[in-house]
Amino acid sequence: MRLSKRQLKRIIREEYSRLKRRGLIRESSYDNEPPLQYVKDQPQPQDPMRQLKFFVKNIVQSSGYETMLRNLEPYDNGAFADYCDECGCSSDADFVQCVLEYTEGMNDREIDSFTDYIAHFSGRY
Repeated sequence: MRLSKRQLKRIIREEYSRLKRRGLIRESSYDNEPPLQYVKDQPQPQDPMRQLKFFVKNIVQSSGYETMLRNLEPYDNGAFADYCDECGCSSDADFVQCVLEYTEGMNDREIDSFTDYIAHFSGRY
């Protein structure tokens, strides 16, 4: 399989962002500098459910649940959008709760994938 330079750069950029978001990459000009302390409401690295909740809350606050729902419509062949219709999401808080309930049966890898999808299609990636 051949990749163009543009495709390779995009893949590298996405993977770098994913690793940075999980706390596996730290950007620092000083090696002896102590690691940065996490902000109170920022998720700790490698906790997929907390990361998902953090992203969803912040993105919903900035763009609204209608926009997020529209962007997530193609995810999982529309299963998530159908689930939200069943839940009757009518506010940002309802949407956040719906997302958390939808992911309850998922393993960590599936939650990471869902979080990446949300981050990518909301322009946070």
